[in-house]
Amino acid sequence: MSGEATQIPIKKKTRQKLRNIGIKGKTYDELINELISIRERLEEREGIRTWFEDNFRTLGFKEMKKKGETPGEYVMETEEGEVRVKLETLSSNFFRHEHDTNEIDMVICLLENEKLPVDTVEILGLKTVESGHSPKTGETGYKKISTLSKLARTDDDIKSVDEAADKLAVELGEDSDTMSSLIAELSEEGLADRGGDPKDNGLWTVTPEGISLLRSLWTDLKELFGEISGRIKLDGRLISGFGEGGYYISKEGYQRQFREKLGFEPYPGTLDLELKPGSLKFKRWLENERGVKIEGFSTEERSYGGAKCFPAVIMGEEAAVILPSRTHHEEDILELISPVKVRDKYDLEDGDELKVEVEL
Repeated sequence: MSGEATQIPIKKKTRQKLRNIGIKGKTYDELINELISIRERLEEREGIRTWFEDNFRTLGFKEMKKKGETPGEYVMETEEGEVRVKLETLSSNFFRHEHDTNEIDMVICLLENEKLPVDTVEILGLKTVESGHSPKTGETGYKKISTLSKLARTDDDIKSVDEAADKLAVELGEDSDTMSSLIAELSEEGLADRGGDPKDNGLWTVTPEGISLLRSLWTDLKELFGEISGRIKLDGRLISGFGEGGYYISKEGYQRQFREKLGFEPYPGTLDLELKPGSLKFKRWLENERGVKIEGFSTEERSYGGAKCFPAVIMGEEAAVILPSRTHHEEDILELISPVKVRDKYDLEDGDELKVEVEL
């Protein structure tokens, strides 16, 4: 590396959050310098594959037997024998790239955004980032960030701090007291909270502020590894909307853009899902992504707001998630459009549980 200063593009708001997330024992500047160091190392060595080849022993492998014909595939040696490994940025890319689970024993990914039927290791969830270095509690802010990331993916039925701490303690290999303290700190900083009325002992979840922080850090990581594509899944139950969807979707100002930008003319109406708590965080993620922009427009009578869309699949049908800039719906309602009337085609009723796959 040259002696020139390395710049990491971090917004002022993100910088302040990093100041807040620093744990006693490391200053903000020291934490930033560590991030710069990691960035330099990963950029120098061409990303995740070279990082793995340099650090595979920290993951429990004894040696690399051979590389596969496809980049990112390896045969590794462990105490128990050979393991066939595939590297992915997002775990969901494993199926997106049409890999065969019978040919792979383990997936190592940057972010586990989808459960796989094979052993999966998430690099962001590891205690080690640099070879041979395993931060201790209180040494850096990595543990708090990792805790926030794991909390964002906990089951929907987590209610108390103790329940969350016990679950995360198992996943992160820490004791429950440490996890309770970290969750309490995240709560004090407005990054995690219980939904609903605290008197009702609401579910623990990551706040919009926490989602923004994770997304900001994830954006920096995408700059290290290049733009990442993938898909996410959202779960919800079918509900009846306000009946306004047909009125708006049928407007030619929208229909023309749907045809040009999405490749289909939607049925004049929306399919509305009430998201499960565990999927709400993914909707918040989408709200921060660029998506396909649908411009607002005006007629002689009134003006119509813009929206953004994300290609999706529901019940095997082509569709798109639509996030209007103006809406009367609650935050947990997800609206979809499709060239077919999905409700009628599949004889669906209110309360039916559905899954949506969304392309990023």
